[in-house]
Amino acid sequence: MNSRIFMVFLSSALSVWGCETFVQVNPPIDQMVSKQVFSDEPTANAALNGLYSEVMNSNFFFLNGGLTIYGGLSAGELDNRVSSATREEFRTRTLQPTNSDNDYRLWRKGYSVIYLCNALLEGSQTASLDARLLDRIVGEALFMRALHYFYLTNLYGPVPLVVTTDAATNAMLARTPVADIYATIEEDLKRAEALLPDIYSVAFRAKPNRACAQALLARFYRHTNRWEEAYMYSDRLITSGEYALEQIPTVFEKESEETILQLYPVNDSFKATAEAQYFIPTEAASSLPTILISEQVLERFEPSDLRLTEWVGSKSYLDNTYHYPSKYNVRLGEEDRQEYNVLFRLAEQYLIRAEAAVHMDDLDGAVESLNAVRTRAGLEAIGRLSADQVLEALIAEKGREFFAEVGHGWLDLMHWGFVDDGLYPIPQYELDSNPFLYQNDGY
Repeated sequence: MNSRIFMVFLSSALSVWGCETFVQVNPPIDQMVSKQVFSDEPTANAALNGLYSEVMNSNFFFLNGGLTIYGGLSAGELDNRVSSATREEFRTRTLQPTNSDNDYRLWRKGYSVIYLCNALLEGSQTASLDARLLDRIVGEALFMRALHYFYLTNLYGPVPLVVTTDAATNAMLARTPVADIYATIEEDLKRAEALLPDIYSVAFRAKPNRACAQALLARFYRHTNRWEEAYMYSDRLITSGEYALEQIPTVFEKESEETILQLYPVNDSFKATAEAQYFIPTEAASSLPTILISEQVLERFEPSDLRLTEWVGSKSYLDNTYHYPSKYNVRLGEEDRQEYNVLFRLAEQYLIRAEAAVHMDDLDGAVESLNAVRTRAGLEAIGRLSADQVLEALIAEKGREFFAEVGHGWLDLMHWGFVDDGLYPIPQYELDSNPFLYQNDGY
């Protein structure tokens, strides 16, 4: 791992989430691990908010639209209307190690966030802060590190496991076996679950609490085929009473009761989510979407499916109709953001519980969980089916519910074994800089 990835510093424009608003502060620059950063509550909070600023400061990078676009292209959910050589490599699955989007927008952004997580964890070891604040800082850093490693490992396979800010060490790390990375993810999430509070620390569920760690644990156990644990965590969230499936038109509103975790879109130019800013065309007659929903996705929906009418936008021009994702509707927002970037929501937990129930021979329970998502979308409930039929219905439902959303489609194709060679290439720059790295097969 080249040390240039980790040269990420706090800027003077970091923000602190207040109870209701985003309050600007001026934390120290280039002192991420210094004792001064953790000397009092305001500077400690500023350092923590630097983590979220790094996640959200650039549109179409990793969690801020990047996984949605590049994962959606790889999964066949999206098409490029406007030519882009780098994006087209994702769509045609001909991704090259020299692809700059793969390098900068995914790999490097993922590791830049992990660096900040490690810096927070190291700084917290010598901090003299209120115990509850310190627990929350550590818990949030562990959660965010686990989330980024979950995606990096599923995109690239074995990746270097970076758990320190020491640049010399990190620059020469070899690729770590997936089993070891998964063990670290699980350990981080278990610690985060123990440390994070039940109550959200900011409005609109914009920073992780204990339920967020549980939601990622459910996803992690589902992905690793540990069905009893996946069922336990998803069921705990569904039955907690803290979350509820929203009506389709309001799922992505910032007040949605379905949201488990969403992040504040910090970009002051658009004041809106990266997805809305990129997918939705302007009102000008000739303004057309750059990226379209594929015919493959459109064909998934029955005419009565509310997700087709509410989450698929269209614009006609010169006798042609172009369809685009419209889960988010605010292209240019206001100072008081109307929509946030949703990362976890309850519908996923219903589908995780359904899939786990199938593998635990509880077909009635699986159908019940699946029908909760189907009927919310205006579809008829399905009756008792065989295990294979339930899984087939679940796969179809996941595709309708989570198209063009934080990489779900691409990771699902690999999870269900529909693609055998789905790993992205390690960026060529990393291979050239670190002799201990090797390339994935096929590149």
